[in-house]
Amino acid sequence: MTRIRVSLAVLALFMMGGTLARAATIDFESFDLVGGPFLDVPESLPFPNVGGSGVDVTINGGADNRIYDLFQYGHDSNAVGQALIDWPWPSGSNPAGTEMLFSVSVAEVSMRVGDFGGDDDTPLLLRAFDVNGVEIGSDSVNWPATAQPPFATLSVTVAGIRKVIFSSGGFYAGSVFIDDVTFSTSVSVESESWAGIKALYRD
Repeated sequence: MTRIRVSLAVLALFMMGGTLARAATIDFESFDLVGGPFLDVPESLPFPNVGGSGVDVTINGGADNRIYDLFQYGHDSNAVGQALIDWPWPSGSNPAGTEMLFSVSVAEVSMRVGDFGGDDDTPLLLRAFDVNGVEIGSDSVNWPATAQPPFATLSVTVAGIRKVIFSSGGFYAGSVFIDDVTFSTSVSVESESWAGIKALYRD
């Protein structure tokens, strides 16, 4: 007799119904700065199938998006790696914020956020919206965020996120970093009857 072994955890998931979460991150490290401190990039940045998640993400920022090398240009010895900034000081501001669109609904979005010189860009604000454009969650932090220099973390966990907008206050609103944009999706697992579970076994 041949028997397929199925873990109790998987059986319970099928019986009760549940979710399997997939997480993916945009870290901006794939951009080649060719040795320079920054790289000008298009206003609209597409990221197809992020991390194999099956989710396409489009980031729409200001008219002067740049990927910065934080070690060379971050004004903080703790800042390493690359990050996205829109409307870098002193060329202007972007109080409308940076928009991120998801091709399917996601359940959680988080990102590291920070500032160039530590000026008051309070608040740093992350807002989440559903497919109808209704705001369904938010998170914010006052800046400078002395607890976690040079970055703070903002996150929203709620079902049905299709868009988030990150924005900042202050006179040079928009002169802030965005890094490690992480999101997770939920894959529904339908409830199964005992008959369905028994079908996993073959005598």
